[in-house]
Amino acid sequence: MSIVGAIIGNLSLVTTDAKATCSCKLAIMRPKDIEPSFLAIYLKSHYGQNQIQKYKRGAAQTGLILEDFDQILIPDFSSAFRLKITEIVTKTYDVLEQSQSTYSQAETLLLDALNLTTYAPTTQNTNIKSFKESFATSGRFDAEYYQPKFDEIEELIKSNGDYFKRIEEIQTYNSRGMSAIYDEAGTVDMITQKHILETGLDYENFDKTDIKHFSTDEASFVAENDILIYGTGANIGRTQPYLSVKKAVACQDIIILRVIDDPVYVAFVINSFIGRFQTDKMRTGSAQPHLYPKDVAQFIIPFVDKDTQLKIRGKIISSLALKKQSTALLEIAKRAVEIAIEQDENAGMAYIEANS
Repeated sequence: MSIVGAIIGNLSLVTTDAKATCSCKLAIMRPKDIEPSFLAIYLKSHYGQNQIQKYKRGAAQTGLILEDFDQILIPDFSSAFRLKITEIVTKTYDVLEQSQSTYSQAETLLLDALNLTTYAPTTQNTNIKSFKESFATSGRFDAEYYQPKFDEIEELIKSNGDYFKRIEEIQTYNSRGMSAIYDEAGTVDMITQKHILETGLDYENFDKTDIKHFSTDEASFVAENDILIYGTGANIGRTQPYLSVKKAVACQDIIILRVIDDPVYVAFVINSFIGRFQTDKMRTGSAQPHLYPKDVAQFIIPFVDKDTQLKIRGKIISSLALKKQSTALLEIAKRAVEIAIEQDENAGMAYIEANS
């Protein structure tokens, strides 16, 4: 569980036996008398989070010290109810694994179609180009931009696909989002970089804003089938399609891209190692890397045969649906615990039966 900074109380179960460690900004908990899954769900519930926020200390940099953990009260439910919650959590992780596996299958389909399954980039680190082939064309003086591996992967995706297009050929809109203005009482979703995950958007945890704060052109709002690209920061290049009908706002560090071709497929390619190579080539800055809309416009998208492209799209949509199902199961478990606290275990069990 995070115990320092803005996300105090965020937590997750460790579901692997692989050896790992963590920073001093996290607390490791191992319960003795109750199931870890039940404890995790309770701490994620309204009643667990309320206590965690109550005991945090500090002003500019808040924290929850370990000595305060023994003040957090845990409800004493029957083993039958706790085990029911544990069953839901186990199912949640099973569904999440299916989601990740399905996404990996889509990656395999793409790499197979492009004959890149066993591809390893060249280790050659020198390149000779004329002025006309370099700065006169790209405007870039930095040596990193001209690494041989970038030329290599570009030639492979051009030659191995059915055809290819640059983003500038298929885009209808390509621009950064708006300055973030948060409003907890607002009803409009505010999407920031943290909501762009490796295999989807974190729809359930979008921040909130109000439409009254924005008077810019309608086109700059996020709409269904837009592609959102992580444009500034540590995870630059992460890309996901927005598949909700709700109007939303994206912050200025996100690039909003609209294309005439299948946005799910295009977003998937940009998010794959094919797109990440191009991100590495185009990025600027060191301490704070940036990717700009004009750079994204130069990305090359290889298109595979239509049948494979449709299979890839199907895998991605299925993966996202499974991820949504996993999140919904966690919410059922959390709400059941809250109902059991507010009423009784029978009411909590009834809620599970009605919603599972």
